[in-house]
Amino acid sequence: MRVGFVTTYFDSYYRGPIWHQLNRLREHSDVTTFASNRASYQYFSGKGAALQPHEKLAEHWDIMRFRIAWKVKGFVWPSGLKELLKVSKPDIIHSNEYYQPISWQSFKAAKDMNVPFLFTQRTPCYPNPGRKVAFKLLFNRLGSKVVHGSAHIISLTTFGKELLVNDFGISPDKVTVIPNSLDLSNYRNADGISFRKTYGIPEDAFVIGHIGRVFAMKRIDLLVRVFSELRKVVPNSRLLVVGPHDPAEKSGVDAVIRELDVRNVIFTGPIPNEKVKHAAAASDVITLTSQKEPFGYSLLEGMALGKPAIAFAIGGIPDIIKDGQNGCLVKWCDIGEYSEKLHLLAEDHSLRKKLGAAAKNDVEKKFNLDVTTPALLKIYESLR
Repeated sequence: MRVGFVTTYFDSYYRGPIWHQLNRLREHSDVTTFASNRASYQYFSGKGAALQPHEKLAEHWDIMRFRIAWKVKGFVWPSGLKELLKVSKPDIIHSNEYYQPISWQSFKAAKDMNVPFLFTQRTPCYPNPGRKVAFKLLFNRLGSKVVHGSAHIISLTTFGKELLVNDFGISPDKVTVIPNSLDLSNYRNADGISFRKTYGIPEDAFVIGHIGRVFAMKRIDLLVRVFSELRKVVPNSRLLVVGPHDPAEKSGVDAVIRELDVRNVIFTGPIPNEKVKHAAAASDVITLTSQKEPFGYSLLEGMALGKPAIAFAIGGIPDIIKDGQNGCLVKWCDIGEYSEKLHLLAEDHSLRKKLGAAAKNDVEKKFNLDVTTPALLKIYESLR
């Protein structure tokens, strides 16, 4: 089977969830990734090599790049995508996001070529009332033909599936939830002790880990406020923030740190992808304080190493964290509750160990490419 996978951005040097999924798919199919010729914002390793029009990434895996005709923030209009798809002649076309023109054009190409089309909805969340109105009045109308005409739909979360079913009136049977997943072989031999030494973190410190960009959506300012409250009762604690900085956002976070006179906040900046597991292993608990979060991939990276997770109960997070079972869920923006639950985890080692073991078990059973790749391949085969 020849799979044509279409996404707006794809950098071969960034090992994100799409990269891992396609790397696993190529073991079963010939995969061609179609992506733009622009690099995306790098989470850890920084900028890589220049993007070539055609690359051979590995055996049974190629990438072909289209141009971007124009873009407005995250809304991107591709140029040359349909022609690339028709030349490559995939047996099935798999795109991303119903509201993006890459899916509109991929859908049209699939109809012209008489091959099945499906898409994955990765970011179906409405972070504020204004954006919700924009989706319902504009993007949902523009993407309606793709949603109703696709052979099947993948959603990363039950939250995303419910939005698609409710907003478009489609049958629940048309949408399958397949979450972002990990290649668990990449999380072996994680060395949290050496990572702590590198950043001057004492062995006995309670470390709150956050993996991801210092970016407006992630609300690191809130995490600093939570940490400030925790420090009053757990003075031997550290906040470890791993990932690159948006300069304006980092400036705002630094202002909060000065305002609250918070000590022991560690920003690593971008680090090599292969070292992210060491940062997760160095943490006692893995956190997110995002104001919108369609999935929450970084939580899995800590959970795979037996770390309990804590985050606001928004977007797709409740698919990952089960409150009191593998971590803690907190009401949006409730800094007091967040710090109280961190305090509980800091003081109760046996609870932390119990939740962490359950977290690791959940990743192995639900968010493991050994489990989710066969499910995706089964859908592909059913559409042929």
